[in-house]
Amino acid sequence: MKRSILLGLLAWAMGGQAMAADIHGAGSSFAAPLYEAWIFGSHNTERIDYQAAGSGEGIKQATAKSVDFGASDAPLTAAELESKGLVQFPSAAAALVPVVNLPGIYAGQLKLTGEVLAGIYGGKITKWSDARIADLNPLLNLPSKSIIVVHREDESGSTYVFTNYLSKVSADWKSGVGQGLTVKWPTGVAVKGGKGMVEAVKSKDGAIGYAEYSTSVTNHLVYASLKNAEGAFVKPLPENVEAALVSAQWNGTAGFGEASATNSPGPKSWPLTAPTFVLVPKVVKSLANTQQVLRMMNWGYRYGHVTGGGLGFVSVPKSVVEQVRANWQVLRDGQGVPVYGK
Repeated sequence: MKRSILLGLLAWAMGGQAMAADIHGAGSSFAAPLYEAWIFGSHNTERIDYQAAGSGEGIKQATAKSVDFGASDAPLTAAELESKGLVQFPSAAAALVPVVNLPGIYAGQLKLTGEVLAGIYGGKITKWSDARIADLNPLLNLPSKSIIVVHREDESGSTYVFTNYLSKVSADWKSGVGQGLTVKWPTGVAVKGGKGMVEAVKSKDGAIGYAEYSTSVTNHLVYASLKNAEGAFVKPLPENVEAALVSAQWNGTAGFGEASATNSPGPKSWPLTAPTFVLVPKVVKSLANTQQVLRMMNWGYRYGHVTGGGLGFVSVPKSVVEQVRANWQVLRDGQGVPVYGK
């Protein structure tokens, strides 16, 4: 309900005025609602536009300087950032969730583990009545029907987060498939974009896919509970995402290239917690435009919990924000003028 109201306000605000944006962002569809809310909240709807083109496109366009900022749910390594001339920093995080189409089963009822998810996506568990699923769910009447695996075919940050998690919990997955914006999937139906994922899962009885938590809620998809690193079955509640962020791996000195919140320790941590990242050229295309982007980001860090919380996003820890602002000091324009000043 909160998300619907927020997005309705955004649509009204943006549709009710002539858009003449001169500052452009593109990338993560996962994080698009967050950036739209931050643009609106920081009073930048006439100046900044954001295109949900996917994480792969966000990386490409930021590297080519065809946008003022890119966005990706898959962090680039320190070496990649250096070679592409980019600065990277996290903005917020949300829960990625396994979503299923199983009539009679409601959100959070179905329990899964990382090993079982790897078995399903690896083509080794093919029926919902398989003992490895049934043993986790003795109170559910699971049907003896085939599991229809759905995955993304485009370069997707959600795919990166999902496969990063599976690589941490399954040695077979790590050695056989690995992680990435795209991977060679052992089985399943390929779809393009988050919208394609939603439509495929909703239309296929027995389907399983992965989507951002608030997307699952607004589209009436059923999400599964997951067993976390401490052995507790948890739901993708905001406090569980926050718990994962507190114990997550952060390293601002390496440009957050090693940042990861999947399978974080802690009794409450949601194991598929996904930070999302902004990418800005180290030598910026426009001093004024990038300064405005950073003002928008600063607004989000200070007040984003007001809008982001209603969209399913959780703020990164204050200690991480301090590292982000320290990293902004390296940004320069073509004449060497610093972009950011405290």
